[in-house]
Amino acid sequence: MWSFKNLQVCICFALSCVSSAAAVIHVSGYEGKTVTVPCPYYAGFESHEKYLCRSDCRQDADVLVKSTEATKGRYSTSDDRRKLIFMTTISNLSSKDEGRYWCGVTKVGFDKYPSEVSLKVKKEWCCVKTNKMSGIVGSPVMLSCPYPPKHRNNRKFLCKGDHRDNCTDVVTGGSRFTLQDDISSSSFLVIVTKLEEGDTGTYWCGSDSTWSPEKYTKIELSAEWCCVQTQNISGNVGYPLTFSCPQSRRRQDSRKFLCKGDHRRNCTDMLSQRRFTLQDDESSKKVFVMVTKLEDSDAGTYWCGSDSKWSADNYTKIELSLEWCCVKTEKMRGIVGNSFILSCPYPPQHWNNDKFLCKGEQRDSCTDVLSQSRFTLQDDESSGFFLVKITKLEEGDAGTYWCGSDSKWSAGNYTKIELAVGPASLKLLIYIAPALLLALLFAVFIAYTCKQREAEARKDKKRRKFDSLQMISVKPEDFVYENSSHFDKAEDVQEQLYENLKATTDAYSVYM
Repeated sequence: MWSFKNLQVCICFALSCVSSAAAVIHVSGYEGKTVTVPCPYYAGFESHEKYLCRSDCRQDADVLVKSTEATKGRYSTSDDRRKLIFMTTISNLSSKDEGRYWCGVTKVGFDKYPSEVSLKVKKEWCCVKTNKMSGIVGSPVMLSCPYPPKHRNNRKFLCKGDHRDNCTDVVTGGSRFTLQDDISSSSFLVIVTKLEEGDTGTYWCGSDSTWSPEKYTKIELSAEWCCVQTQNISGNVGYPLTFSCPQSRRRQDSRKFLCKGDHRRNCTDMLSQRRFTLQDDESSKKVFVMVTKLEDSDAGTYWCGSDSKWSADNYTKIELSLEWCCVKTEKMRGIVGNSFILSCPYPPQHWNNDKFLCKGEQRDSCTDVLSQSRFTLQDDESSGFFLVKITKLEEGDAGTYWCGSDSKWSAGNYTKIELAVGPASLKLLIYIAPALLLALLFAVFIAYTCKQREAEARKDKKRRKFDSLQMISVKPEDFVYENSSHFDKAEDVQEQLYENLKATTDAYSVYM
C-alpha cells in the first residue's frame, strides 16, 4: 500500500500540490510536557481514516499514528467529526520531536494532505519551581516573588494563565492586586485585598517580560471557602445520628456528596451504604446526613458538600467521635485514711488491651495515676472488670477519673468515675449513727410496752370495781342457792361468800 502511497506523494510533490494547497499550523510545546496537534479536514471525510506523519511521509515509518489507533506509544488520537478536527496528542516531548509534520486523510486515489504542522519544542528554565499557595475566600492573601539582585531596576509583573506565553496581566490600576517591591530582600509582594473563587489558578511573576532564565516564578494558587470549618460531633454506638452540612447558595442544584477519609482527595463515598441517607433542606440551605445505627468503625473524618470538584465554598470537614453506649458516670464515696476500690468494666474484645486509670476533668487531658504507689491494678479477665485499689485515700484524691481498656478513647473502652472523699470524722458518724438509731428504736419499744401494761392495769381495776358494785345487789341466799348444785365445793363457796360479803359491805358503806 505504502509503495503506491509513496508514488502518490512523489507525484504530488512533483506537481507542488502539497506546498501550494496545505495550510501551515504552528504548534509549540515544552520538553517533558505534552502537546496536541490539531488537524482540520473537509466535510465529506468524516468516515475516512486520518493519520499524522513525519517529514514528507515518504516511508511507512513516517506515519506516527492513525485515527483507527486510539493509543500508540507516546501518541493518542481523537476525531471530532462534528468540528471536523482530527487531534493527535504527543506526550513526554523531547527536542527530537521538533520539526515538520503532515496531517493526512486516506481516500481512493491520492491521499489528501490538508495541513502542514510545524512543531517547536522549547526548554523550561531549570531553576523555576512551582510555589503552591492557598488563601481563604473573602480574606486577603499575599504572593511572594523572588528575583535576582541584578534585576532590581527591572519591571516587575504578575500574570495569570495556564502557561507563561498566554497569561494575562492582573496588576492593573484599580484592581484588587497590589505590587510592593522590597529591594533589600530581592523579592516583591503581590497583595490580593479580597480573594475570590475565580482567583484560583496558575500565576507567573517575575522581573521582566522576556521570560529569560531567573526572571520568573510559577505560582499555583488555591482558595478555600471562608466558612469551611471543622465540625466536631459525637454519637453513641448503636444509636442513630443526624448532622448537617452547610452549602453555598450557588451550589444548591449541584450533586451532594458525603465521603470518609483522612484527606478530601482520597475519601470513600459513604452514601452507597444503606445506613447513610442524605436529605436536602432548601429552606435552611443545609444538607442533613442521617446515620441509622452508628458502628465503631464510623468514627473518623468526613467530607460533605455540594459537588466533587472540591472548589471553594462547597465542602465541609467533619470529625466524628463515638461514645460507648454503656459508658455512664459512676459516683463513688470514700473516707480519708481508708482503702478504696474502683471497679472498671471493659468489653470482652479488649481483654488483652492495656488498662489505664487517669485523673482529670476531661479524658483528653487526664493524668495517669497508676504510676503512684498507692494505686494498684488487678485485672479479672473472666468477669470483664479490672479493679484499682487505693491503699490510703487522701483528700486530694477526690475528683474525676477515667478508666478503660486502652488509651485511644475509642468506643466501648472507658468509664467515667466521680470520686468524693470525706473526712475521718465521717467514719465515726457512719458507725455511731446505726447504734444510736437502734437504741432509739429500743427505747420507743420499751415505752410503748410500759404504756400498754399501764392501760391494761387500769382496765382491770375498773372491771374489778364494777364487779364489786354488782355483788351488792345480790342476796347471799340466792348466791348459795345458785351454787347449790356444786355440793363438792360448798364449803369453799361458803368461805368465798363470807369474804365477798365483808368486802362489799365496806364498799357499800363508802358508796353510800
